[in-house]
Amino acid sequence: MDKKVLVIGNGFDLDLGLKTSYSSFLNSDFFNQLRYKYQMIEYLCESRCEKKWIDIEESLKKFAIRHGRDTGLMKESKEAYELLTKALTSYLDSIDYSTINKKSIASNLFNNIVQNGYF
Repeated sequence: MDKKVLVIGNGFDLDLGLKTSYSSFLNSDFFNQLRYKYQMIEYLCESRCEKKWIDIEESLKKFAIRHGRDTGLMKESKEAYELLTKALTSYLDSIDYSTINKKSIASNLFNNIVQNGYF
């Protein structure tokens, strides 16, 4: 049997009713435990406040470009980044996946794909 890969687009998880957006993460205790300890984390908070949403990857890129020559800050930021990724992983692990909206378009699509034997 050939292996198949299903590529889903951005927003599939949100349509399922899951709180997996970066904004949800930034509002969580997992993220807030890092606040006020690292300049990079504060920069993410400021970026979100300016736009009411955040593209974390783009914000991290801008932070690195702006402060990349400051080796002390970059060392601190590496530590902050490692803690940020651990916090995000813990946050995603804590989500209650039993609350999936089974009437959503994403759920219906996925069920149809599975039921039709595509995967």
